[in-house]
Amino acid sequence: DLEDMEDYSQQGGPNPKVSDNTIHYNFMKNRLPNKRYFTFRGDHSFKPDNFGSNYLKVYRLGVLNLTNFPFKKNGGGQRLNRYSITMEINIDELPPHGEIQALFQTSKYNEAAAEIYINHEGGIGFNGMFYNNGTDKRIRPKFWHVVNIVVDCIDGSIITYIDSEQVCEIKHKDIVKDGRFSLDQQISLFGSKDPSETRGANIKWCLIHNYSLGFNDIFSLYEYHLIQNEWSCFECTASNSQYTRSCKICSSNRVIISEDAVPWACSLCTFQNDGFSSTCAICGASQNPNDNNNNNFNNNSYQDIY
Repeated sequence: DLEDMEDYSQQGGPNPKVSDNTIHYNFMKNRLPNKRYFTFRGDHSFKPDNFGSNYLKVYRLGVLNLTNFPFKKNGGGQRLNRYSITMEINIDELPPHGEIQALFQTSKYNEAAAEIYINHEGGIGFNGMFYNNGTDKRIRPKFWHVVNIVVDCIDGSIITYIDSEQVCEIKHKDIVKDGRFSLDQQISLFGSKDPSETRGANIKWCLIHNYSLGFNDIFSLYEYHLIQNEWSCFECTASNSQYTRSCKICSSNRVIISEDAVPWACSLCTFQNDGFSSTCAICGASQNPNDNNNNNFNNNSYQDIY
């Protein structure tokens, strides 16, 4: 239909990207996914991060519904009994001591309690089980993390990971074939029927697999994510983590390259700038000619060069 055609024609192609085994939602392109696969409730907005990308901010009481998964039932049941959820998220603050924050639920919107939560210490799990393998890895407020939730309703287990480190393995009587933890073509992120648990979050992307990822899969996925998002220093060419602002080798500041950057000619000295800066590299004039008539620009700076 028309919406599908518009989705394919936009930069980056269709959103989400769908294959036989995965569905990938991207929230970094300043456009929401196709309504065929996505709806929402509450307030949200796109925000720039400090690393040349964008993210979707979901405010308190907001929820994202990822729907119409193209996967067939598995595990010998009538629903999706084996699956994995991977997403890059950031939360502004942890819930207060003794409280929890909804991470995802298998019901639409806020119709039920969430299945998986973040607790006040940054662990990921449910029913009092948030970490049990000895790691000190936790969700840290205002830091981006890659979170994995691996569900196997046939074996009765859920394993959670933060940045490829296993945080908790949960065995529980409610994790059963076609039970509350199985999927019926959808999940909801960040919502719960309890408003105190619907605390909002920031998200860059979410990837759903229609099978349970193993540890090697988790590690490879995280390693690929890191490599794909590294940046090379313009001064010494060293590779750096996506979450750093200066080079680990020479300490040069990172140059943020925008996909929308367009070369522009300075209106004062005519120098052709590369589009990565809003001021001229030669004379310091603003890209916007109107700004050069204000006190923000000193005409003497141009004269001093010559």
